[in-house]
Amino acid sequence: MKNGLNLGVRLLWIAAAIWGSSLLQGCVPLMLGSAAVKGVSMVRDRRTVGEQVEDQTIEIKAATQLASQFGSTANISTKAYDGKVLLTGDAFSEKIKQQAAETVRKIENVKSVVDQVRVGPLPSLGDISQDTWLSTAVFGAMTAAQDVPSRTIVTAVSHSEVYLMGKVTTQEGDRAAAAASKVSGVKSVNKLFEIITPQQAAKLDDLSLVTPSPSSSNPATGGPTTGSPSSNTTSGATDATSGGAVQVMPIQ
Repeated sequence: MKNGLNLGVRLLWIAAAIWGSSLLQGCVPLMLGSAAVKGVSMVRDRRTVGEQVEDQTIEIKAATQLASQFGSTANISTKAYDGKVLLTGDAFSEKIKQQAAETVRKIENVKSVVDQVRVGPLPSLGDISQDTWLSTAVFGAMTAAQDVPSRTIVTAVSHSEVYLMGKVTTQEGDRAAAAASKVSGVKSVNKLFEIITPQQAAKLDDLSLVTPSPSSSNPATGGPTTGSPSSNTTSGATDATSGGAVQVMPIQ
């Protein structure tokens, strides 16, 4: 009975975290009234509403399945962007880490999994609080930075390491990573961006000014190309705009 209660409480925390993160990142609100609809033009998320809903659904399914399957033997967070799923956090063993990634790969609409889970003891409450604070601070820094489309960038923080996902140009990605790297406490910034051209970015931004239909097709289909590690910056090198203090690296 106690285990069942603990699982239920954990699932509630997961649902609350996903919901809160979605609001913070500027995901389009669902079924909220005319005031929320008017705010859609300010969101400027380069995904369609349908893609955003799919990504949120993936996150909820992944979090629920992982919590149910592994319980207190893992603390794994999921972030999804256009079907690419980032896994961060900790697992007690390599076997659990591999099983978790395989579980997520089987979820509907998942295109790929980026497994950044660490094997070892689970984080303390203080560690989790620090990562939560950094996530908020990084988002604020990107929002304040010039020419950074922060509302279309998904941020995850684990062990003070920042992960950035989204459809951006090379210049936008560099500026976002530079802003994140300047936040006190950040150890590294890892770019998982889908690189698009300035023309494609402008087209997607224009489309985001009107409320899209959930059934809309992806306007970027056949257009954007996924950037390879070398297209962003040299792997393992320090980003030239970060001041040399924090490592900025592209990962797949």
